[in-house]
Amino acid sequence: MNEIMQAAIYAMIGIMVWDLAKMAYRKLTANRKQKADDYAYNKHLDEIAAQGYSAHYYVPSIGLTNNELRNSLDYLASKGFIITDSNEVLVGKVAKARMDSTELAEQRRATFKIIK
Repeated sequence: MNEIMQAAIYAMIGIMVWDLAKMAYRKLTANRKQKADDYAYNKHLDEIAAQGYSAHYYVPSIGLTNNELRNSLDYLASKGFIITDSNEVLVGKVAKARMDSTELAEQRRATFKIIK
């Protein structure tokens, strides 16, 4: 009986070591993938900037409280749609993909509200 318990303990320790090794491997490969994605992101932004273009994010649902509408707008935007209201005015916000500190400060100042 003692040998069976000892074998069970060794098996459980082996499983835990294997799980830790898998977790470490996933973490290392995720970090590598993220670094590669960041490199590609910056490389492509640099390339279009060198050609005189700039990239922008489109966020149609910013500031909305209706969850169903927000989900629908985000889904359609992810499929490439640009959403306008009944007056053909763009819904949501457009932000530059890479802003300098002045542009970032201006964008943040625009969201400030005066409380009376």
